[in-house]
Amino acid sequence: MSAYNQDKEELFLRGLEEALDAGGWQYRLRYEYEINEATGQPIACYLEQVVFWKKSQEIFARRFIPDFVMQLDCTFNTNNTRLLLAVVTSVSNTGRSFPALFAYQKTESCQNWLKVLQTMAEILPAAPPKVILSNFGEGLIAAH
Repeated sequence: MSAYNQDKEELFLRGLEEALDAGGWQYRLRYEYEINEATGQPIACYLEQVVFWKKSQEIFARRFIPDFVMQLDCTFNTNNTRLLLAVVTSVSNTGRSFPALFAYQKTESCQNWLKVLQTMAEILPAAPPKVILSNFGEGLIAAH
């Protein structure tokens, strides 16, 4: 990945973090660190992922996802930085789908999917879904 595109992604994610703060969203950030091999100390820090949701989404998720179903998917090329938009959705008792959580992330890596699943576990402390629907890419399989 070029340094220009990496800076563009970083700027987008930082701007998103500010907008989420201003809009009252709840969110979690995931960073990756570049480590100096000689000293073992971090020399650079990169924001890799922003997982976010509204309180109303959390209420729906707690009510309808446990003991039922959760769908995970990523869309490509949704913005000019080419970051992936991961979406967790489910179905309410009226048969309509709803988004439970979103994440902008650089890749579909195991670490990124693990962060999405860990955040869903925070939101759904009582019981996990009985079924998880997805395309089960390599990163998601490794995270599960």
